[in-house]
Amino acid sequence: MVTIKTTAKMCLAATVLLASSAFAEGLSWQYVEVAYQQPSDHDIQGVEARFSGHVAKKWVLQGRVNRVRLKESAVDLEMSQTRFDVSMGRIFSLTNRLDALVSAGYTRLEYETELGTLKLDEGQHAGNVQFGLRTGITDKFEAEASLSMLFDDQDTSDLLWNARLRYRAIPVLSIVVGVSGIDSDVFDSNDILYEIGFRFDLGED
Repeated sequence: MVTIKTTAKMCLAATVLLASSAFAEGLSWQYVEVAYQQPSDHDIQGVEARFSGHVAKKWVLQGRVNRVRLKESAVDLEMSQTRFDVSMGRIFSLTNRLDALVSAGYTRLEYETELGTLKLDEGQHAGNVQFGLRTGITDKFEAEASLSMLFDDQDTSDLLWNARLRYRAIPVLSIVVGVSGIDSDVFDSNDILYEIGFRFDLGED
């Protein structure tokens, strides 16, 4: 049986191993990131995982899985959205510590609604495009912001946004705080998700 103590030791060992290959200068576009999301409305919660890796010089393949859930116990209602993204992007190095990313790809949205004993499932396909900026403020702090749009099969589009601040605790591990649009047609588009998470840098080739 794997205990919490054993798991913690394994995570620490993996972090130490990764530290030997991470780099401290410049911006790394090879990473894994996980985050917990929570708006001011405590009935909504979200989790997200992101991946980015090089496929060629200045080109990255990125993926994201996001799940947002709303639960209203008073009316026995629960709604959730799961979003899967994959995209290919081109990095533009504007300065030594300022990068821009332009990317495009595919998005799959899955909705689940439960009202009492009634359950409805729905899926939607969409294309995505994104423009983002990342800058190294200091050796420890980095900021990033992005705008993206989804284009579904009904020719409608949604403008999405995100802003994050990262603190590099050790060479391969950063603490991430941020805010973003809720990325959903199901929930109120005026809601803002606050998030906190971790980014693990995988180093550059």
